[in-house]
Amino acid sequence: MRFAMSEVRRSDCYTIREVALILDVDPSRVSHAIRAGSLRAVLRSGRLLIPAKALMQALDGPTDRGETSTGSNRRSGGGL
Repeated sequence: MRFAMSEVRRSDCYTIREVALILDVDPSRVSHAIRAGSLRAVLRSGRLLIPAKALMQALDGPTDRGETSTGSNRRSGGGL
């Protein structure tokens, strides 16, 4: 499912559904990443939210070899 960035509001935190839209994955994969500890989430007003900074860190996080995901040795199949 593709989306226009305008469908997702710019914020300091995003819902699981919004992160799923941004990443073009099923919301259950985002929930799994939170439970597995690879994506940080916070509880605000009874809602589980993903801080924008945590999302960026997860996307740019280190790979098996300690390089960033933007490096030439990008790990396949990991993360979200």
